[in-house]
Amino acid sequence: MRSPEDRNLIAIDSLRTPAELKTSHPMSTTAARVALRRRNAIRDVLHRRDRKRQVAIVGPCHSTTQSRLSNTLDGSSPSPRNSKVNSLL
Repeated sequence: MRSPEDRNLIAIDSLRTPAELKTSHPMSTTAARVALRRRNAIRDVLHRRDRKRQVAIVGPCHSTTQSRLSNTLDGSSPSPRNSKVNSLL
């Protein structure tokens, strides 16, 4: 008999390490450029080199929310390029 904590489990799988994920899903050149631009923009705000903007860190409440936010930030969503979210790019 399964314990009450396990009654909704179908299987338990080990997670892949970050190194394994990076090897199996390498970052494209475009994605690397976008990530670097984002990091630099955030760094500039945090180090007060960019005083016009602020950084708000909002964790994903749901995986589809994270996907939509990522798509908005990298410009692959239909949202306007001049939105405040895209201003970091």
